[in-house]
Amino acid sequence: MKKIKIVGLLLSLIGSTTGWSQDTLLVYKKEIALKAADKNLQLKIAQQEFQAAQADYRQSNALFLPSITASHTAISTTNPLMAFGSKLNQEILTQADFNPALLNNPARTQNFATKIEILQPLINVDGLYGRQAAKAKMQAHQLQTERSKEYLELEVNKAFMQLQLAYQAVNVLNKANTTVQANLQLVNNYFKQGLLQKTDLLSVQVRVNEIKNQLQYAKSNIQNASDYLAFLLNEDTKNAVFKPVEALENSIVVSPINLNLPLDRKDIQAMDQSVK
Repeated sequence: MKKIKIVGLLLSLIGSTTGWSQDTLLVYKKEIALKAADKNLQLKIAQQEFQAAQADYRQSNALFLPSITASHTAISTTNPLMAFGSKLNQEILTQADFNPALLNNPARTQNFATKIEILQPLINVDGLYGRQAAKAKMQAHQLQTERSKEYLELEVNKAFMQLQLAYQAVNVLNKANTTVQANLQLVNNYFKQGLLQKTDLLSVQVRVNEIKNQLQYAKSNIQNASDYLAFLLNEDTKNAVFKPVEALENSIVVSPINLNLPLDRKDIQAMDQSVK
C-alpha cells in the first residue's frame, strides 16, 4: 500500500509539473512589427477616433446641399365653415355659393395640395466655421494616429531589445553558475583535505547563492519582457514566452542630441491644429 501511495504521489507531481511548463514562441523582429501595427489596441482606438472625426467632417458637406421638403394635404368635408373656407382659399367662389341654402347645407367639398420646396443657402457663416473646426479636428486626429504609430514602433523595438538582453543575461549567468559550481566543488575538496578554512568555503557558497538569485531574477525578466511584448501585440501568451530569433546586436550607434524641439513632430502639429 505504501508503494502504491508513493507512485501515485510521484505521478501527481509529474502531472503538476507538466501543467506548469511553458511553451517557447519564436518571433522575428519584422513579424512583431507588422503584428503590432495590425493588432495593437491603442493604435486601433486612435484610428477609430480619426474615422469618427472624418465622419463629422464629411457630414458638414450638407452645408452646401439644398434643403428639400415635400408635403401633401387633402381635405374632404361637408362642414359649412370648412367648405366655404376651402373655396375661399382656392379663390373659386362664385355668386351661387352665397345662396343661404348652399351655405347651410353645402355639397361635399374636396381639396388636394402637393407642395415641394427647395431651399438653397447662399452663405452660412456659422456652418462654415463649424466645417472649418471639423476639418481641423480631423487633421489633428490624423496626426495623432501617425504619432501613435511612431510611438508603437519605438515601444515594440525597445521591448524586443529588452527580451534579447534578458535572454543574453540568462546565458551569461548560466555560464557563471556552471563556473561557481565547479569552484564550489573544488573548494569543498580542498576544505576536506584541510587546505582551506571554513570561511573560504562559506565565501564561495555565498557567491553561488548570489549567482543563483541573479539567474532567477534574469529568468523573471524574460517573463516580464515577454508579457509586455504580448501586451503590445494584443496576444494571449498564457503559459508561453516569446524568444527572439535574432541575436542582440553588439554595435551601438549614438545619434547626436538635438537640443531644439522638432516642429515636424506629429503630436506638436496636432496641437497646432487644435488651436486654429
